[in-house]
Amino acid sequence: MMRQMTYRTTKDLITTGVEIRLFGLQKDNKPFNPSLFYNAILDDPTSDSFSCHPKLEQLEAIVKSKRAKSRSQFHLPLKLSDHLSIGVTGYNMIIEQRISTAKYFYTAEDEVKEAIGTTRWICVDTNQPLTRMDIDYAFNYGGEKIVFSKKELEDIQTLSEPGILLLGFRDIKELEPHYQVTHPYFIYPDDTVKRANTQPKIAALIPQEERKDREGNQIEPPGLQVVILPFADEIRSLPVLSTPKPNQEAIETAKEVVNKLYMKEGFDPNRYENPYIRNHNNMIQAIALETEFEPEVDTIIPNYELIEHEMTSVIDRFKEQVGLDNITEEELLSFAVGQKRKVIDQDLSDSYKKLKLEGQSVENLWEQGQLTKLTNDSLKNFLKENGIQPKKVKADLVAQVSEYLSKKFKTN
Repeated sequence: MMRQMTYRTTKDLITTGVEIRLFGLQKDNKPFNPSLFYNAILDDPTSDSFSCHPKLEQLEAIVKSKRAKSRSQFHLPLKLSDHLSIGVTGYNMIIEQRISTAKYFYTAEDEVKEAIGTTRWICVDTNQPLTRMDIDYAFNYGGEKIVFSKKELEDIQTLSEPGILLLGFRDIKELEPHYQVTHPYFIYPDDTVKRANTQPKIAALIPQEERKDREGNQIEPPGLQVVILPFADEIRSLPVLSTPKPNQEAIETAKEVVNKLYMKEGFDPNRYENPYIRNHNNMIQAIALETEFEPEVDTIIPNYELIEHEMTSVIDRFKEQVGLDNITEEELLSFAVGQKRKVIDQDLSDSYKKLKLEGQSVENLWEQGQLTKLTNDSLKNFLKENGIQPKKVKADLVAQVSEYLSKKFKTN
């Protein structure tokens, strides 16, 4: 009974695109025999889907080598000068892992098949399906809709030939940490096809040397890190906070605290699974195999017992040096609430100034030509109250309000 259920479940998994690999281990110098059970599952036991290893260490090395390779994100030319360019491929070396997109399946004639979704555009007036040639794109500008074809829209978004243009060289000290607006990319020489329809961005190219472990395995490849830089209007000016200068004794103790928390082998994200994604995958596996669900152990949570055992004395010494030895948990919480209260009071003060301005009627501000001083929410609320669907951009909102008031007073 269990064999038949296993065969059926395995067949369904293979049908849906799941790749099954068998790793056999030798026991007591006896070779692994797949004919006892696994030959019925594997189509060809002699293929790459089956491998036998005498030691667990060899199996771990094979599993690591089977990890998914980094997928390329783009192929672009790196233009070093007017007459010299090389092709490069961009990769995401480190990026947040997310749950994969769900797929829909249905059963037909005792087979599990994937349901393929399609999108159709229907005309509101004629209720007839539309082709891609029938669809245009429009933007609201000055209260009017500016219509573009798909080709015209692509030409507008593509300002020049796609590529990475070298503008010059700067000292790496000038690259501030807050200049990074998204995760960096990694580029490696590769003469392939260009990617079109890319929006221009300014980035810093940081060289990266190759790193290997003791066994000679590559940890980091040689190439260039592409750090996307913000434009001027994307950098906010933050208030400079004055903090008391700590004494040298407290600085040395703080270094000791950090050194005790330092991981000798370094931080390797591959050693820590995302518990949310693992639980999600385990739940799907339990449903597919009709087994009980076992929650994943969260290895990201710090070992507080070990920290308390190893660091209690140095933490207490640091608290005494900075004057926190007599403070209680309740006082810390009340201090945090007080800091939050200051921020709220400042926000209320700013809101009061806005309300004082918005206390005037929208009509008065329109007559004075000061609609731009209103917030987006105020403009949207005014439009909704008058039965008009508001746009997203402030310039369009101002244009909508101006158009409405112009027609209103012209009619009166």
